[in-house]
Amino acid sequence: MKRAPAEAALYHGTVVHKRFTPVRHQLSYRVFSMLLPLEHIDEVCRRTRFLSHNRFNLVSFHDRDHGLRDGSSVAEFVAKTMRAGGVDTNTCDLLVLCYPRTLGYCFNPLTTYYAVSKAGDITAMLYEVSNTFGEHTHYLVTGGTTRNGTLEQGCAKAFHVSPFNEADGEYGFRVTTPGETICVGVSLRREDKAILNAYFSGSKTKLTSKALLSAVARQPLMTWKVIAGIHFEALRLWMKGLKLRRKPGFDGLTLHTTERFER
Repeated sequence: MKRAPAEAALYHGTVVHKRFTPVRHQLSYRVFSMLLPLEHIDEVCRRTRFLSHNRFNLVSFHDRDHGLRDGSSVAEFVAKTMRAGGVDTNTCDLLVLCYPRTLGYCFNPLTTYYAVSKAGDITAMLYEVSNTFGEHTHYLVTGGTTRNGTLEQGCAKAFHVSPFNEADGEYGFRVTTPGETICVGVSLRREDKAILNAYFSGSKTKLTSKALLSAVARQPLMTWKVIAGIHFEALRLWMKGLKLRRKPGFDGLTLHTTERFER
C-alpha cells in the first residue's frame, strides 16, 4: 500500500553568505524555495494550476534540471542512490528542496534531497551542488549528529564551485527536518580554518495555486536574480582584491558518498 504523500510547501526566507578569509564579505537575499515529495510530483501539479512537471508553466519542476540532467526521472535517481547508500526507501519519504523553474529559467547552486522516516527523522541527505559552468555533483551523507533538532553532517569537498575557492576542503552541513520552518546551512573549512558559511532559513506556506501566484508576483524573476546575484557578488569580491583561481578539469564524478564526518 502506498504511503500518503508528504505535504508540498513553499518556504519564504533569506539566503545569507558570510566569507571570512582572505577577505571578509557578506550578502543576503530574499528568496523562496519549493519542497516537493518526489514520488508524488505529478499529483501535486494536478491540483496546483500554475505548477507543471516537465512542461512549461509559470512555475515548473523539470527532471532535466536535477539528478542526472538527462531528463530521466529524478525520483528514480534519488531512490536508487539512497538505496545504494543503505537507506530503506520503503519506509521513508523522499523530498526535494529547490528553487523551481520560473518563467522558463532555473539554476540551483544547491538542491537538497531528504530521506525522512515516518517518525520525522532525517535518515540520509543527498546534496546536489552545481556551478555556473554547467557542471554538478552529488554528496550522499547517511550519518551525522543531531543537536537541538538540527542534523550536523559533513564530507570532503571534491568539486569546483567558485573561482575564488580551491576545489578541496571540508564541508559541514546543518539541516532541519522540513516543518513549519526550515534551515539548510553549509560551511567550508580548509586546514581547520573557516572559509565561509552559507545558509537558508525560511517559513512554510502550503503549496496552493494562490500561494504560488503570490510568490511569483512578489519575486517574478527570482531564479534570474539567483544567477545574477552570483555574478554580481563575484564582481564585488574581485574588486576587494580576491584573486581568481584557475578552474580545474571536471573528472565527471557525479556521486560522492560518506557515512560520517570527523571535525
